[in-house]
Amino acid sequence: MALPVKALLIAAKIAQDERAQKAAATLFSAGSAAFRKRVTKKETVDPLVIAPDSLMKSGTIPRKRKFRGGQTGDLIRVRYEDEDGLVAIRTIGNWTSDGRTMSGYCLNRKGPCELAVARIEAWEDVPLRR
Repeated sequence: MALPVKALLIAAKIAQDERAQKAAATLFSAGSAAFRKRVTKKETVDPLVIAPDSLMKSGTIPRKRKFRGGQTGDLIRVRYEDEDGLVAIRTIGNWTSDGRTMSGYCLNRKGPCELAVARIEAWEDVPLRR
């Protein structure tokens, strides 16, 4: 099937426009990144996360209590799944919860962090040594 001359002229004009080229490149890279993310999410097997012995012995995994608004604490260890589906065990100090998020100081990352309560799979209070 032959393309009309008018369509070929419009395509040639668009190909010369820098803004159109940048927009097309942006759309292509965003689409390919989304496709890559979806494909790798399907292909990856859930990573094997070995819980610390203290969690396994105390039987606190999985513990299903959700964090309520206004709750606070000194030190807590949580099993957390991030947006990419990666599971990590994080130790959070001086934490507070507003019901939807839990914020505090992450000892693993050595900085402030904010975790979605819905993504917390299991938790354990860590006793403070004095």
